[in-house]
Amino acid sequence: MTITYHAIFYTEGEAGGVAIENTYLITDTGCEVLTRWPYEEIMILGL
Repeated sequence: MTITYHAIFYTEGEAGGVAIENTYLITDTGCEVLTRWPYEEIMILGL
């Protein structure tokens, strides 16, 4: 089974925002990350 975590961040009254999505594969033996957003880069940029 695959699942996706999709978060959307925006500021009220602003014309833009950002959507972040991570996808995971769930198996009988565990969970594997298929995609991963580089959260560390957001923190470095100060967003």
